[in-house]
Amino acid sequence: MNKTQETQPTTNGILRWLASITRPVLAPLAISTIFRALHLLSDIAMFALAAYAVVASVSGGGARWGLLGIVIVLALCKALFRYLEQFTGHYVAFRSLEILRTYVFSRLWPKAPAIVASQKSGEVLTSLTDDVDRIEVVYAHTVAPMITAYVLTPIVGLGLALGSGHFVALVPALVCLAFSLFAVPYLGFGASLRGTDRTLAVRRELSQHMTDSLYGMDEVLAFGHAAARAEQADRIGAQISRTSAVARGWAGARSGINATLTVVAVAATIMCFPGDSATTAALALAVFRLFVLPRSIEAATASVDASLAAARRLYDIANSPMQVADGQVTATFDSAPEVEIDGVSYRYPRQNDRGSGAEAVATQSASAGARGRAAAAIAAAPAVVEASLRVPAGGRAVILGRSGSGKSTLLHLVHRYADPDSGQIRIGGAPITQMTLESLRATVVQVSQKNQLIAGSIADNLRLGAPGASEEELWAALDVAKLAGEVREMPQQLATKVGGQPAHGRPSGYALSGGQTARLSLARALLMRPKVLLLDEFAANLNIELEAEIRAALARALPDVTILEVSHRVEAANGADVVAVMDRGHLIILTLTSADELTRVF
Repeated sequence: MNKTQETQPTTNGILRWLASITRPVLAPLAISTIFRALHLLSDIAMFALAAYAVVASVSGGGARWGLLGIVIVLALCKALFRYLEQFTGHYVAFRSLEILRTYVFSRLWPKAPAIVASQKSGEVLTSLTDDVDRIEVVYAHTVAPMITAYVLTPIVGLGLALGSGHFVALVPALVCLAFSLFAVPYLGFGASLRGTDRTLAVRRELSQHMTDSLYGMDEVLAFGHAAARAEQADRIGAQISRTSAVARGWAGARSGINATLTVVAVAATIMCFPGDSATTAALALAVFRLFVLPRSIEAATASVDASLAAARRLYDIANSPMQVADGQVTATFDSAPEVEIDGVSYRYPRQNDRGSGAEAVATQSASAGARGRAAAAIAAAPAVVEASLRVPAGGRAVILGRSGSGKSTLLHLVHRYADPDSGQIRIGGAPITQMTLESLRATVVQVSQKNQLIAGSIADNLRLGAPGASEEELWAALDVAKLAGEVREMPQQLATKVGGQPAHGRPSGYALSGGQTARLSLARALLMRPKVLLLDEFAANLNIELEAEIRAALARALPDVTILEVSHRVEAANGADVVAVMDRGHLIILTLTSADELTRVF
C-alpha cells in the first residue's frame, strides 16, 4: 500500500471536508430542505384529498366542494413551496460553485510553479471545472432529497398506517417503502463508485487529449496526424463507455426495482385495505406519491458516485503536499549575485515514490521484453546527478544539451519548483531554501519554454509582472526583446488583444507566432527587474540572426543581472562566461566558449 492510499480519507471524511469548506451555504441549504419537505407534504396531501373527493363524488356522495377548495389551496402551496425550494436550492448550488472553485484555486496557487510542471493542464482544468460541477450536484440535488426522504418517509408512512385504523393492511406497503428507502439506493453503490472513479480518470485523459489536439492543431495537420488523433479520441471515448457501463447498469436496475416496488405497494394497499373506496383511493394515491421520496434517493445515488469521485480528486489536488517550504529570509540584492549549484542531485517524485514510475512502466511493458526493461531503467534514472556550476555575479552561463538531458529540471531547481534530493543551490552566498518564496521569485525570474498569455492586451500581458510599469517602460522592454517594431505595426499597438480561450485551436485575440510569444514573455520578465534571469530555450522559435541581436541587446540592457540559460543551440555559447553540457543528468563544464569551437568539437 502506498502513501497516498494510507492517507486517503473515508467517504464520511470527504463529506466533512466539503461541509467545512462550504459552511456559508449550510443555512440556505437547511431552508431549501424545509421548503422541499413542505412541498412534498403538500403534494401528498393534495393528491390524496383529490382522489378521495373524486371517488366520493362518483360513489354518490355528491360533490365535495370543500375538499376541492382545500385541494386548490394545497396546489397553490405546493407551487409556492416548490418555487422557494428551487430558488434557495439554486442559490446554494451557484454559491457552492463559487466557494469550491475559489478554495481549490487558492490551494493550487501556492503550489505554483511546481503544480504546472507536475500536472497536465487539461487535467487541472477538468478538476477546476467539471469536477466542481459534479460536486455541485451534492448541494443542488442530493442533500435535501436525502434528508427529506429519510425523515418524511417513515413519518408519513407510519402516519398513514396508524391514521387509517387498519395498520396491518398497510404493512406490505410499508415493507416496500422500507426496502426502497434503505436497500435499493445502495445496491451496487461500491461498484458504481469504483467504476465512476475510473471513468472520471479516463474523462480527464480525454480532456487532456482534446486540449493537446486543439493547441497543437497546426502541428497535427502539418504532420498528417489528424486521423490518428481522432482515432485515439475514439478509443478513449470507447473506454469511457466501458468504464461507465457498471454505474449505468446498476442505476437501471435500481430504477426498475423501485418501479416494481411502487406498483406492488399500491396494489397491496388497494387489495388489503378493508375501508370504503374513497379512503382506499386516497391511501393508494398517497402511497404512490410517497414513493417519490425514496426514488429521489435513487436519482441522487445515480450521480452521487460521480460527485464523490470528483470530490476525492479535488481533495487530492487541494491537499497535495507543498513541494517546497517557505523560507524565513527576504532576498534583497543591490547588484547581480553569484549563483552556485553545488553537488545537486534530483529525481522526480513520481519516479521515486510510487513504485509506480519504474515499476508501473516495467509492468505495463513486461510483454515487450527488452523494451520494458529499457523503459523501466529510463523511468528510474535521476533527472540531475551531482551537478555543480558557478555563475559569477553579472555573468552569463549557458548549459547545452539535447532534450531530456535535465537542463530544464536544473533551472526549475534554481527557481525552487522543488528542492534537490542532495546538494545545495546558493544565490549571493545564501542557500535559496532559506529565502522566502516571494522574494526569491521576485529576484529570480524565468522565461520558460511554455509561455502563457492571458486574454487581454499586449500591455496587460506585459504588466502581469510589473503592474505599475509606464508605457515608456513597456516599449523599452519590447525594444530589448526586438518586438517593438512588430507591435507598432499591429492594429492597436500595445492595446492589441492577444491570448484568450482558443476557438477551434486558435486564440481569440491577435494570433502571435511562437517567436513573438517568446519575445513578449522575455519583455515581461525584463519589466520585473530581476537580479537573476533564467532562460529556458527562449530562442527555440527564433532564427539565429534574431537570437544574436536579442543576446546583444540583453548584454547592453542587463549589465547587472546574472543570466543562466539552457539551450540546444551551440550558438548560444557565444560570449558566455561559463559553458557546460548536460547529458543524462550529468553536468560537464567546458573551457570552450564560442560556437565555432564547440561546433568543431561536437
